[in-house]
Amino acid sequence: MAFVKFTIISHAGLFIETMDCSVLIDPWLVGSCYWRSWWNYPPPPQDIVEKLNPDYIYLTHLHWDHFHSPSLKRFDSKTPILVPRAHFDRMVKDLNSVGFHNIRELAHGSQYHLKGDVTVTSYQFGLALDSALLIDTGRNVLLDANDCKLMGAPLRQISSKHSKIDFVFKSHSSASAYPSCVSSEFPEHLGHRSNEDYAQEFLAFSEFLNARYAVPFASNHCFLHKETKRFNDSIVSPYQIKSYFDTHHQKETICQVMLPGDSWSAENGFSIAQQDYFTNRKRHLEELEHCYSEKLEQCYAKESAVRPHWESFQKYFSDLFSTLPLGFGLLFPAKILFHVNDAESVDWLVDFRKKKVLRTVGQATFYDIRLETRANILNDCCQKKMFSVFTASKRVHYHLRTKPALRYYFIFNTLMDMYESEYFPLHLMLRRRFLSNWFRRWREVMFYFSVIFSMLIGRARLRPIEHLAPNAR
Repeated sequence: MAFVKFTIISHAGLFIETMDCSVLIDPWLVGSCYWRSWWNYPPPPQDIVEKLNPDYIYLTHLHWDHFHSPSLKRFDSKTPILVPRAHFDRMVKDLNSVGFHNIRELAHGSQYHLKGDVTVTSYQFGLALDSALLIDTGRNVLLDANDCKLMGAPLRQISSKHSKIDFVFKSHSSASAYPSCVSSEFPEHLGHRSNEDYAQEFLAFSEFLNARYAVPFASNHCFLHKETKRFNDSIVSPYQIKSYFDTHHQKETICQVMLPGDSWSAENGFSIAQQDYFTNRKRHLEELEHCYSEKLEQCYAKESAVRPHWESFQKYFSDLFSTLPLGFGLLFPAKILFHVNDAESVDWLVDFRKKKVLRTVGQATFYDIRLETRANILNDCCQKKMFSVFTASKRVHYHLRTKPALRYYFIFNTLMDMYESEYFPLHLMLRRRFLSNWFRRWREVMFYFSVIFSMLIGRARLRPIEHLAPNAR
């Protein structure tokens, strides 16, 4: 009987072991991420963390709760790192910068042999880099969907190619800044999704794949920074997902809550610790905040002394403007005011219509969106091209001042993702790497066209659940 075992390590950390090899996925194991905003909850069991010695590490995408440099540095730099082969190579470059050079990029939808009977297949989705990993041990099939928002034809590609999936691991709560970090002059801008929406999508996704077990995953974190801990109540717990799942499921799929330290093996089945982190979550969060109080206080003191760096800000947006196609400002005439009030208070304006970055603005300056954040965060985003992780931190506030500002909000954040993912200048899309990547992902291209068509004929707000399965409700 072949040995197969997997263990939940952390928020999105999954460790799979077989007789042939072991694979560790998205190891965020120590400390925090997103400028002390996010922390693992429940914390990873340190006895398990200390023993980790994987044969392979797979990283789904660049967000810090998945690509966590301090955690990666705990492993031998010669460890083979597997990453999705996207149309750009930033993931490889970032791994090189932290000392890893034994890197293998996995093309979308192609099966790769590791050792023995173990194979893996990476599936990409989204304009920015995101991926799911399917692991076939020769005996069991596991799909770590993580927070890759697969839907439509790309999801059907997986279901048709892998008819037997034993375990699916999927996120179940939002990491977006909208609507939690957004205010508006227009109440209709702030549509809120309910916890039931996330539970419904989790159920539809799992049942569409006809998985044997569905594990709520990659949403087990908390907020401890004083600016973001108010968002803890917005996190959908895995037990809320299970409650909805057990009440509404129509197929044989079983929802199994698994927290860090919990495991399953082919020989012994599930090993679930009797941990209760969610009945009295407030008390546990207070204890964690106390545990990390020294680090948090150091963070507050350091942040308050940082000054915003105008040269970096100007360079980032001037470089961005230089890559945008002619006439882009007519399609996106937004004015975005960046406000920082730390050691130095500033208001800097980015005018997309005129392609200008203004350092001095008056109180009467017109703007569509006012974006407020900390100086250290803005400096990091500009100097290291990291606006792609900006909204997930929730350490930002957007105020929408005009009627089209909500549309501008989504376009702006998508534009930042696309710029940092090398869609601009447009000639970058003619590179062989870009074309070959999206040729493999043709189903996704067709999916986007179908969504655009649906919007043009009047279905302006499409929910992800509508694209999971034809009969999803």
